[in-house]
Amino acid sequence: MNNDDIYFRMLDGLSSKENFLEKEMLDSDVHHLEVRTTFFDRLAVLGAGTLAIAIPFLASGFQSDVLRHAIQAHLCTLRISMLFVLGSLLMCLVHNYLVSMAVTYLSKQLESLYHAANELRVFRQKNPGLVQIPDDTLAAVTAHENKAKMVGGTKGKVIPWCTTIGISAVVCLVIGYFIGLSSIFSIFDGVK
Repeated sequence: MNNDDIYFRMLDGLSSKENFLEKEMLDSDVHHLEVRTTFFDRLAVLGAGTLAIAIPFLASGFQSDVLRHAIQAHLCTLRISMLFVLGSLLMCLVHNYLVSMAVTYLSKQLESLYHAANELRVFRQKNPGLVQIPDDTLAAVTAHENKAKMVGGTKGKVIPWCTTIGISAVVCLVIGYFIGLSSIFSIFDGVK
């Protein structure tokens, strides 16, 4: 346990305890956002790899007379499949950008909560016998807490966009794979 955690635990009063619990919750949010980013990094690599394989496949297929005619019959569906995969790739990039924005807001929120707790800690260290907290210290703590709530509200608006775009990226990739694989099976079924 580091010193910051000890200070959060030592602070008395309902407001500082709420700050401590909110800090713990926000730390778990950071881990959750990092896990989401990792998943969509891999999804983006999968989409980019698919496009990197599909383009040479089509190019090599046009070298053979038998495959050329079968591919031309399914060229429209293969293009649509590639567009879905490309769309998924782009949505993964947008998702990760939004997650990085959310993590930035989250770090600003944690910083404001830390400053609020630090104000109280410094006051307690300088005045160990005083029970009543002066108005200027309370005003500073309240200002930091209000800033944390404001930044948290902004972060709260970004997260639903991340979720919507992330789900859309997965759906686009699945649709792209389904269309592409069914076209490829049709191409090779027609060649037999």
